[in-house]
Amino acid sequence: MCRNSGTGRKATLNWEPRLPDGGQAAGRSEPVNAYLKGLKLMKKIIAFLLLLLLVFTPVVGAVETAPRISDREIIDALHQLDKRVALLEAGQAKIESSIAALRVEFRGEINTLRRDLMNLLIWGFGVLFSGMFILIGFILWDRRSTIKPIRDELKALEVKKVDRMLQALQKLAQDDPKLAEVLRSFSLL
Repeated sequence: MCRNSGTGRKATLNWEPRLPDGGQAAGRSEPVNAYLKGLKLMKKIIAFLLLLLLVFTPVVGAVETAPRISDREIIDALHQLDKRVALLEAGQAKIESSIAALRVEFRGEINTLRRDLMNLLIWGFGVLFSGMFILIGFILWDRRSTIKPIRDELKALEVKKVDRMLQALQKLAQDDPKLAEVLRSFSLL
């Protein structure tokens, strides 16, 4: 707790430990002093453990030293690595060439399939339009063939009608001399 005497001087820090019940430690009995000593001891133990942790952490995490390797072993290992790299590069070149060959082959197959599909579409549309034209032709032919008998029947009906009218006029002409004269002039009597 910080106290200022009000005289304009700097405040001094007077630390008085507080107990869990909120009371002051000064002027208390023996259990309070024992409690404070326990706190100090616990602080010392924690500080000591942290110091041990900091000191021994590098030792625990240290890496074992590798055995000495001679220059000859290093050179041999490098030669083996070079051989492996050369083998890997040769394998990679083979893979790239086979990929290129597959790419060319697939392009050829795709072009063939595309051509076949276009031919199929052309033939399909050709057959479709041919069928449509045949259907239109059949409809026109059927219409003419249906209309012709009707025309013939109409003509026959007209001829019958005209014949009956002539017969009626001829009967009337027997009673009427003027009508008979007109019919003879058109050679209908």
